[in-house]
Amino acid sequence: DEGIGEVAKFVRDNVFVKYLDLRGNSIQAKGAAALANGIQLNRSLRSLNLKWNCTGRDPSGVQALCEALRSNLTIGHVDLRLRRVM
Repeated sequence: DEGIGEVAKFVRDNVFVKYLDLRGNSIQAKGAAALANGIQLNRSLRSLNLKWNCTGRDPSGVQALCEALRSNLTIGHVDLRLRRVM
């Protein structure tokens, strides 16, 4: 979650980002909430890949993402799958 704040700022301010792949970065609720702030204002992002992270352990992270996605009409694909370890 430490570096995700900078990623969120980059996504918020960069109109050229269309695909964001952050899979497998141990992003948790705090990081998901920070990222939600960035994607809420971005109007160029089309796809967000957050699979293999820990965003669902605390529902507040997923809730923040859902609220951001509600107002962002350009993102058409979000992947929140969690890898199962057997």
